[in-house]
Amino acid sequence: MAEQKKKNRVAFGCLFWIACILLIIAAFFLKRNTINDVLKKTGFFETVFNNTTEIDNSVPEDEDFVPITAPPEQVEPPPTVTPPTDERPITVVTDAPPAEPQTPPQEVPPETAPPVRPSGETAVQPSPPPTADRQTTAKPAPVKTRDAKLYFIQIDRDGQVVRRAATRKIPVSDTPLMDTLQTLFNGPDTDESGKGLITLIPSGTRLISAAVKNGVATINISEDFRFSHYGAEGLIGQLIQVVYTATEFPTVTSVQILIEGQRKEYLSGDGIWIGTPLSRESF
Repeated sequence: MAEQKKKNRVAFGCLFWIACILLIIAAFFLKRNTINDVLKKTGFFETVFNNTTEIDNSVPEDEDFVPITAPPEQVEPPPTVTPPTDERPITVVTDAPPAEPQTPPQEVPPETAPPVRPSGETAVQPSPPPTADRQTTAKPAPVKTRDAKLYFIQIDRDGQVVRRAATRKIPVSDTPLMDTLQTLFNGPDTDESGKGLITLIPSGTRLISAAVKNGVATINISEDFRFSHYGAEGLIGQLIQVVYTATEFPTVTSVQILIEGQRKEYLSGDGIWIGTPLSRESF
């Protein structure tokens, strides 16, 4: 019986101390921050451990939790950066005047370097190119012109065919008769048309050649000249235009008409004679 009581007291004592230890551990975890601050202020860690070790506050409240510590990571040290210095050059001021800066000699490119000449020979400096003021722009020579008298046709109020002269400026050349007749064959210009002048020379007629010999102008015309939409009066009108224009030249007294290089007796089938040279008196 006594032995049983002794065992009960021992068991009760163990339970008591276990409860006290658990109570102390619980109080420690609840007040660990306060205890850590008090130990740091009193210098407990420095006196006992000779360092500043603190109580690990990351321990979980659960007593059965065992933390797993991961191996420390290999942290590379940050690169060393040399801080910029704030040193400035020191200028020494003296009474002596400042030395003039020396300009380093410039190298002359090979292509522009002056050639080495033997002694006794004088280098000839090239003359500078002419400036813009010296350069003169060549102006085109003015075109020389002359007055050419051309003969066109005008229909009056009565329907009569009337010749009309018009003066035109044409360039001067070595073939004045050919140029004058070609201008006639091109027809009246805008100003002449505004005055009611027309041409009876058929459209498409070509002037092939023109030459003067012994006062007779031989004029070679294409086949289109033989046909007119205005009948016999139209044929006479176109002959008057050619003969009067050609005889304006002092060296021409009459005109011989050739068709494609051949002499024809009649112009078309209306009996208009062109077999011999025609003058102004022929009309």
